[in-house]
Amino acid sequence: PSNSASVYMGLSGGQFFHTANGLDVTPRWTVSTGLPQGWCNGLAVDPQDPNRAYATFSTFGTGHVWKTLDGGQTWKNIDGNPGQSIP
Repeated sequence: PSNSASVYMGLSGGQFFHTANGLDVTPRWTVSTGLPQGWCNGLAVDPQDPNRAYATFSTFGTGHVWKTLDGGQTWKNIDGNPGQSIP
């Protein structure tokens, strides 16, 4: 709901993409790196800031919940710290 031109897409194998111009005929996709090799099974985008998003992955032995603040260019593992505040 924050920006209909901002589109995130997660695929199997840890492949993840984002575009800020998803309404254009030829959108430019940014490929995210550093995410776990697993199925992206959930995605939530901040309704106030399309650059802030959260992704969940079905994985073993790695983080399951990841956060980006820059439109998917970089991601931080925020899984496993129950006392952590998620801004």
